[in-house]
Amino acid sequence: MIYNINFILLMFASLMSFRLVQGQLSCFTPGGERGQCISVLNCLSLVTIINKKDRTQQDIDFLRKSKCGYVGKTPKVCCPGPQCKTPDGNHGTCVGVHSCPHLAAMVKQSISKEDVQYLQNSICDGPEQYSVCCGPLKEETQVGNCKNRMNALPPDPRTECCGLRSGNKIIRGTEAAIDEYPWLALIEYEKDGVIKALCNGALISGKYVLTPGHCVVGPILNVGTPKNIRLGEYDTVNDGRDCINIEGGGVDCTDPPVVIPIELTILHPQIELNSRKNDIALIRMRQNAPFTDFIQPICLPTVDVTASRSDEDRY
Repeated sequence: MIYNINFILLMFASLMSFRLVQGQLSCFTPGGERGQCISVLNCLSLVTIINKKDRTQQDIDFLRKSKCGYVGKTPKVCCPGPQCKTPDGNHGTCVGVHSCPHLAAMVKQSISKEDVQYLQNSICDGPEQYSVCCGPLKEETQVGNCKNRMNALPPDPRTECCGLRSGNKIIRGTEAAIDEYPWLALIEYEKDGVIKALCNGALISGKYVLTPGHCVVGPILNVGTPKNIRLGEYDTVNDGRDCINIEGGGVDCTDPPVVIPIELTILHPQIELNSRKNDIALIRMRQNAPFTDFIQPICLPTVDVTASRSDEDRY
């Protein structure tokens, strides 16, 4: 669920007056999951174990190790919360915000717009009115070292190791600069020993290219089979390095294109070729792409922009 910034500020400002109570402390289960120390009567997963007619010694040991105190004479247990993903992609548990120490501390101090966004994106459908996905301590993002960051995961835009699209969506418009769109990729197809570039895509990480689904399935396969990904290409008419004259004199040249074999194509499971619904696919390359002035992944959104309630926020 996505809330606007004003709502988040109001919501978390109200939480500043909350006090931690013993029944809401965070804890870790015997299995290492983050949970809440609550009355055993309120923990459905452990009540289920207690009610088992054929409890094993392992069940008994798990119950004993889960104990974290008492409410009167009733034992409290470390009850695992619903599993979730934090905004930075780590595994977490959906708990009350005051049960997650580092997010609770963030609420109680002056925070940046980025932190407000992080808290907003941490909201989850949990056991309390104000529940957040609590995972590992949020680390500061390091900028640079891009060549060593090229792996299967899309780069975090804050690392400055990916590109942001600028300008309008122009088709058959003005000529692009020689290093303006380094994430563009060509898909090479093979038939009868002949290689042709017939479709394109966008490099989104060191290992993956995002492309329309009809580029890897359907009628295009009659022309050839997807064989390679060609990166760093500027002028498809010219072989090898491409060069252009620059203002003030001199020449600017690309590096030679890089060709990487395709390892796997992953098609959207609900693609409809006739209507072009879900017309999307991923191509996994056999090896990591390099990071150069002419080959870089595009930045992917870090939040679900389609969940915005405002068209103004969406575009």
